[in-house]
Amino acid sequence: MGKRDFCPLTAASEVLSRKWSLVIVGRLLEGGKRFSELRASIPEISPKVLSSTLKALKNHGVVERMVDDGSPVKVKYRLTEKGLDLEGIVESLEEWGEKWKNRR
Repeated sequence: MGKRDFCPLTAASEVLSRKWSLVIVGRLLEGGKRFSELRASIPEISPKVLSSTLKALKNHGVVERMVDDGSPVKVKYRLTEKGLDLEGIVESLEEWGEKWKNRR
């Protein structure tokens, strides 16, 4: 039995441990977004980090990349069922962060 099979927190941590993962999921809970829209909504993140984090979330089955073959080609990111299931967790963490952000 692997560690991932044994500890659900370890499995969840593998998916969400990147610095910007929860922020990206939070933005995508508002609805699907293009890369440029995500970038504009998170000005502190570099394009390289946004791209690599989206790829990691896609590989974990949390985000899907939708390609519209029109002209010009448009790519949009949205949450999968697995990603949408994080809504309660993200909301709870937002509440916790708001409560404790100015306290040490």
